[in-house]
Amino acid sequence: MIERPVRHALYQRAREIESIGDTAPSLRVARYMDERVRRVSDSVAAIAAVPNLDVDLQRSLAKKQGDMSLFRQSMAHLAESSPSESTAIPPRRSGTTT
Repeated sequence: MIERPVRHALYQRAREIESIGDTAPSLRVARYMDERVRRVSDSVAAIAAVPNLDVDLQRSLAKKQGDMSLFRQSMAHLAESSPSESTAIPPRRSGTTT
């Protein structure tokens, strides 16, 4: 991870995409928000709140926290505006005609 950060980042994104692909389309946005976006956003906020941090690190974390906040708001808007209905075809009921 430390020796090859780009490789690590690509591997992590691939795992993330695979996980999203394994989720039903109607649940994808909510799952991504819960498992990824909120977790990272909350972690950055918690780390930024640690007292006695180096000033440069504090600035960097504050910027990251702002970026994550905007991303979280964008994803929340996407979640609200995307249809949550399942795309599955309902089964036919016996005795009915279509």
